[in-house]
Amino acid sequence: QPQEPEAPTIKIEKNNFCSNDSASFPLTVTPKGGIVSGSGVSVQNDGSYIFKPANAGAGLHTLTNTANGKSASVQVEVIQAPVAKFFYEIKLNGAAAILTLTNETTGRTAQTTYEWFRDGKSFSKEENPSPFEFKTAGPVKSITLKVSNGACPGESTLDIVIPVEDPTITIDKKSFCNTDKTEFPINVTPAGGTISGEGVDKHDDGTFGFVPALVINPGVVVLTYTINGKSATTNVEVLETPVAKFSFETKTEGGEMTAVFKNESTGISDKTKYEWKE
Repeated sequence: QPQEPEAPTIKIEKNNFCSNDSASFPLTVTPKGGIVSGSGVSVQNDGSYIFKPANAGAGLHTLTNTANGKSASVQVEVIQAPVAKFFYEIKLNGAAAILTLTNETTGRTAQTTYEWFRDGKSFSKEENPSPFEFKTAGPVKSITLKVSNGACPGESTLDIVIPVEDPTITIDKKSFCNTDKTEFPINVTPAGGTISGEGVDKHDDGTFGFVPALVINPGVVVLTYTINGKSATTNVEVLETPVAKFSFETKTEGGEMTAVFKNESTGISDKTKYEWKE
């Protein structure tokens, strides 16, 4: 009686894989000479077969060994591995900043879990955590997002860069007399910069004031605030205080006296106004 042909077999050391696993897993098949088919299967130069999860893609896959007119199969599952990805936005608010995180992870499923880390410390397991505030003087250095679809993890880390705040400079009053010795506060943001311009008085606490009487050359004065390599300007006008002075001559003709007045005021300009009173 003729001997029955050997029945084919096929085995693989594990049945669950992650879709981003690029490793090669040997397939053990008997008898030699059979044909193995299925997604992710390839044949080596020596005639052996391997399975690559990354080539198969996510899903259930049937790997089949066909020999001697018969076949044997094994089923494997490739789990979609999430690709962790996110971006952040920062809004400055004086000495504080508000950080908003947006999750852009791909390969997510209903079973995907999330965990966020701030400088290595876990702070949220939400898909998209709530915005949070921190001081720019002690900033967040990095954010890490770890995601998992069961046994398949993904991770992404971004260094947090605090944007440079644009400087501003304002003063509540714009026009002054050059004899005014009052100091008017100059408002600047962010703190820590320098101001240039006539009439500026810097205090030990880093604040600034403007004293019109310190301006040597009356006219338009440009105040410039510089910080973080950027500058902002504002203009004020210092008007010279006029000194009223006049002279006159009298003439008598035909019994009538006529007075001729000459305006000799100093510190006048094209904006000076005059009013004569008897």
